[in-house]
Amino acid sequence: MEEIKSKILLPDDVEQSTDIMVSRGNNDSSLVEAFIERYKFKIGGTPTLLPKGYDFNETGYFYGKVDTLGRTIVPKSESLVEVDTKFTDGEIVYLNKDLYALYLDFYEKLKLDFALNKLDINIFAEVFTIARGSGFSGEVDQYYKVITSEIIKGLFIENVVNSDILVDNAENFPLYLENILKLFELKRFSKEILYNEFLLSGFNDITNTGLSFEISTDTEYDDNIGKFENYYRFPIFGRIVAQMYIHGMRYDKNAPWRFVMDFNLKPTVQKIGGLSKQQYFEKNFDVAEGTLKEMEFLLDAIYLSYLSLLEESPLITKDEQVVTTCVSGLKKQERSNKSYSFYRKSFTRAEFDRFVNKNFNKLLIQYAISLNSVYGRRDNINNILLDIQNKIKKGLDKETVVRYTFNKMKYC
Repeated sequence: MEEIKSKILLPDDVEQSTDIMVSRGNNDSSLVEAFIERYKFKIGGTPTLLPKGYDFNETGYFYGKVDTLGRTIVPKSESLVEVDTKFTDGEIVYLNKDLYALYLDFYEKLKLDFALNKLDINIFAEVFTIARGSGFSGEVDQYYKVITSEIIKGLFIENVVNSDILVDNAENFPLYLENILKLFELKRFSKEILYNEFLLSGFNDITNTGLSFEISTDTEYDDNIGKFENYYRFPIFGRIVAQMYIHGMRYDKNAPWRFVMDFNLKPTVQKIGGLSKQQYFEKNFDVAEGTLKEMEFLLDAIYLSYLSLLEESPLITKDEQVVTTCVSGLKKQERSNKSYSFYRKSFTRAEFDRFVNKNFNKLLIQYAISLNSVYGRRDNINNILLDIQNKIKKGLDKETVVRYTFNKMKYC
């Protein structure tokens, strides 16, 4: 039987503007309107006569976040350069050095066209203002910010909602760490709590790869009519997109203010010296998953969440049942409940560093248990834990044994 493919029927009065179907969806649209408008934007919301734009909604926002082997990566510091502040309104912005070189080539070409009055400098002058790029380890700061909040939230929910499972007895950092590790065993955290998984998530903006940048805009991501009114309806925008393409960059069809270095375009291939994608990633990016640094980031995040707890909830309350015995000829027993509060103990960075160094082997085993919890590979890991302990006894360096542990827990 012939397969019948369903197709959404659009209204007869769909607006057309040359090579584009106008979508008027935004955050105020109803559910039905939003569905129809998103469909219109998907099938014809970007000009067909322009070079094809990236569609990360379709492919996933993994560009520059994984190498060709599927490993999570992060840009090396030496691969990033600071953008001249004349392009950033004085803000500190970093880009991949080759993307920045491509942009400067594009800038010199457009600057000449403006000088010769080939383009109206009053329209899209924002193309000369890079409003967003990499923050130079900005993803690390964002990781700490998001994950410490998630840890605190997870602990609070368990203490308040499931107090029969986990009781707040964290009067010091070691006890606090035990509570957090208990949450891992209870599978209360998603895999995004790990640095490499966080990098792949929506929390980590694609511009942090250094391979893309955004020009100044007031248009919201979900404002399809704004994309038409502020970008696609202007012929000059088409010329800018074409010039970007000629200089090795492609625009994002869902965010026309974002431009991305395209490894498949000839100017880019020439700029990077003919390297393959994997060769380029190995030269300019570090593998983020399974590293000692990733384990240290998680422990740091737990430590920072403890510092937040000291600020937000410095007091810890304990309830005890007190038994008193009075002797006056006869023995008399009385029971009473007693509640008292005391301050959690501070824990300095130096104390934390000494704690981690002293207890590294134990922490590695606990890390392995946590990895198995978030990846959910197996129910019984006793044999693997024994294997890891044997590797530790052999005196392997920390980086090697952590990578071995990670690979065992995620892939084996």
